[in-house]
Amino acid sequence: MLPVMLIAFVLIMGWPIAMTWFGKQMGWDLTPPKPDTTATSTANSTPGAAGNPTGAASNPTGAAVGTTGAAPTLPTIDPATGAVIPTPTTTGLPAVPGDPTAPVASTGGISIAPAHLATGPTDGSDLVKLGSDSPTDANYAMLLSINPRGAGLDAVALNAYRQTLKTQDRYTFARPLNAFEDITRVFATRAIIVDGQRIETASVRWTPIQTNNPARGRAAAFSLDLLRDGQPFVTIIKQFLLFERTHNPLDPNTKPGEGPEGYEIYVQHQIKNQTKDDRATNVSVAIVMAGPQTPPSETERAIDAYLQVGTERIDRPDLRDTDVHAVGSISNSQTDPLDLLNLPGERPLYIGATTTYFAAMVRPIDRSGRFAPDVLESVRTYAVNPQARSFERQIVVPIQTKPQNIAAGASGAIDFAAYLGPRKREILANPYYTALALDKTLVIAFGPCAFCTFDGLIRILFAILKFFHSIVGDWGLSIILLVCLVRGLLHPITKWSQMNMLKLGKLGPEMKKLQEKYKGDKEGMARAQMELMKQQGATPVMGCLPMFLQMPIWIALWQALNTTFDLRHQPFLYGITWIDDLSKPDHLIDFANFGWPTIHLLWGMLTISGLNILPLFLAVIFYIQIKIQPQPANLSPEQEQQQKIMKWMMIGLFPIFLYGSPSGLCIYIITSTIIGIIESKRIRKQFERKEEEAKRLALVDGATPSLQRQPAKPKKGLAAWMERVQNQAMEMQKQAEAAKKQQQNRKK
Repeated sequence: MLPVMLIAFVLIMGWPIAMTWFGKQMGWDLTPPKPDTTATSTANSTPGAAGNPTGAASNPTGAAVGTTGAAPTLPTIDPATGAVIPTPTTTGLPAVPGDPTAPVASTGGISIAPAHLATGPTDGSDLVKLGSDSPTDANYAMLLSINPRGAGLDAVALNAYRQTLKTQDRYTFARPLNAFEDITRVFATRAIIVDGQRIETASVRWTPIQTNNPARGRAAAFSLDLLRDGQPFVTIIKQFLLFERTHNPLDPNTKPGEGPEGYEIYVQHQIKNQTKDDRATNVSVAIVMAGPQTPPSETERAIDAYLQVGTERIDRPDLRDTDVHAVGSISNSQTDPLDLLNLPGERPLYIGATTTYFAAMVRPIDRSGRFAPDVLESVRTYAVNPQARSFERQIVVPIQTKPQNIAAGASGAIDFAAYLGPRKREILANPYYTALALDKTLVIAFGPCAFCTFDGLIRILFAILKFFHSIVGDWGLSIILLVCLVRGLLHPITKWSQMNMLKLGKLGPEMKKLQEKYKGDKEGMARAQMELMKQQGATPVMGCLPMFLQMPIWIALWQALNTTFDLRHQPFLYGITWIDDLSKPDHLIDFANFGWPTIHLLWGMLTISGLNILPLFLAVIFYIQIKIQPQPANLSPEQEQQQKIMKWMMIGLFPIFLYGSPSGLCIYIITSTIIGIIESKRIRKQFERKEEEAKRLALVDGATPSLQRQPAKPKKGLAAWMERVQNQAMEMQKQAEAAKKQQQNRKK
C-alpha cells in the first residue's frame, strides 16, 4: 500500500506541472480565454447588482422572458482564476405600460398583480424584522430579516453566539449568494405552478400584511395576488412564525430544555382559490421554494459544507439515517441537477445544509405542525459555478411541492418547519429534536471511516469530556484528560500488541536461517515461519488485531472533538496562551492582521492563513517517536527504503494535512502521541527485562533466547480464540499440501 500511496501523491502533485511543461513543449496555446464581456454587461443590469444602483430590471429586447418556467442562466467562470463572472439573478421581463422599470410575468392568461411588480428600495429599509438580536433577550433566540422580494430570508442572527472573537456582532447566516440573491434567498418563493403553468416569482415583491401574533410567539405575513385575464384568480398568504424559547407549538406543556428552544420557525403558505360565478373552477397549485444555504465555514482544515437528507424506511419507520453530500463534490450543472430525493425504499424527513458548528434544516409539515411526508415533489441541487474549485462551489437547492387541487372559494396549505441554529448536542439531542431525527446530523458519518463511526460511543466520550470540563473549567485541559483516560483504558491492548511485535522483531536471525533453508520452497518456508512464531508465542495477526479494535474508539474520539460545539471560541489554559479558539488553528501570527492573503494549496486541502505552532510541534514529536522506535533486524534494502519513506511521510505529510486543523484536535493528537512514546518506552523496558531473565536460563543450542523453557500459561478469551484460528489455518494448509502431493503422485 505504501508504494501506491507514494505514486498517487506524486501524480496528484506533479500532474498540473507536468501537463503545463508538456503543453509548452508541444507549442500549445496556454493563454486563458478572456471573460465573456457580454455576460458581464448583462450582469450589471441585474436588479441590485453592481453597476445598477437603481435595482431596475433591464430588458432592451422587450421579449417575454421568464414565463416558461426556465431556471436562471448559469454563470460564466473565468478559467484563469476560477472566479464567477456574475450573471443576472432574474431574467428581464416585458415592461408594464406607463412604467418602463416594472417587470410583469404572465403565461396562459395568468399574471401577477401589478402592485407586486414595482421595484423597491435596495438599502434594506423595507426588510421585516422578526424576533430579537439582543444577547440578553430571554424570550427569543434569533432575529429574522425577511425581504419582501420573494418573501424570503435575507439573514438569520443568533443571539447567543458571536460571528468572530474580534467583534460583538451576532452570528449571522442563511444569507443569499452574491449575484444570485433572488434564486438563493432562503425560503423565498421562486415560482408558483398553477394548473401546470409556472409563474416566476423570485424577483416579485410580496405585500406585507397585518396578522395576529400567535400565543408565545411573533408572526410576519405577506400576500401575493395572481390574476387570470385581469381578474382575481389565486391569492397566496405566506407567514413566518417565530416562537419563544420556552414554547413548544406541538405541546404547550413541554418542560424547558425539551422543546425547540427558539431555533425553529414555521413557513406557512395559505393558498386561496378566488374564482367564482361562471369562472369558478378547481385550481392545481404547487410552489418552488429556495431551500437552505450552508452556513459560513469556520474551519480551514477542509471543506465542511454538507447537504444532508434525513430519511426513514417506508417499511420500517423506526430505521432512520442521513444521506450526505459534500458541497464540494456537487459539480452538477443546471441542466443536470442532483436529485436529493433519489431514495429507493425511503422517504425524506428533512433537507439540511450544515457546516461544522451550524445548520439550517427544513422539513415539510401539516398545519398542525406534524410531519407531512407527501408534500415534496422534488429537491434537486446544482452548483451555480460547477467549474470552480471544489472549496469555492456555491449551490442552489430548489424545493418543489406536489400540486394541491383547491376547489373554488376554498383554501389549501403548504407548510414547512425549519431549524436554524447551532449543531450543539445539548439542543439537538433533546426529546423534541430526537423525535424528528435531527440528532442524526450531529455526527456526519461520511467517507471511508463512516462504517466504524458509532454515535453511542461518541455520546459517551462527549459526556466524559463535559464531566472533565465541569471539574477543571478549561476545554483544552478536558481534552488532555480525556485522551489520558482513553489511553489508560486501552493500555492492556496496546501492551499486548507491542509485546507481540517485539517478539516478532527478535525472530530476525531465525527467519533468515529459514529463508536459507527453504530457499525456493515458499510453502515450506511459510509453514516453518508459522511454526516458529507459534513456538515463540508471536503472530502478526495478534499484533494487528488490537489496532483494529482501537480504531472505532479513536475515530469516535476524533469525531467527538470535531463536532463539539462547546470548543468554539474557547481558549486553552484559561486564556494565558496564544490559543484563543480551540475550534480554529492556533495562529501565533495571523496573516489577516497584516493584510496578507490566505494561501490555498493542494486543491484547497491545505489553507495557510497564519503561522501555526502546534502542527510544527507535532512534526518534532513524530520525529522523536520514530527515532526511539526499535528498527527490525535484517531488513532487506527494499524494506529499509520503505522504512525511510514512511518516516518522512509521518514527519512531513501529517503536519501538512493537519496544518489548518482546529487547535483542539492538534492538542488531542499531540497528547496521544506523547503518551504513546512514554508507553512504548515502558513496554520496551519490560520486554528487555524479560529477555534478560531468559538469558539466565539454559537454552537449546541455536534457539532464540526466550522464555520457552518456562511452562506456557494457558491462553484465555480472545488470545485462545486466535490460537485456535491459527491452528486451524495451519491444519488446512497441511491438508491442502497433502492433497496436492497426492494429485502430483497420481499424475506421475
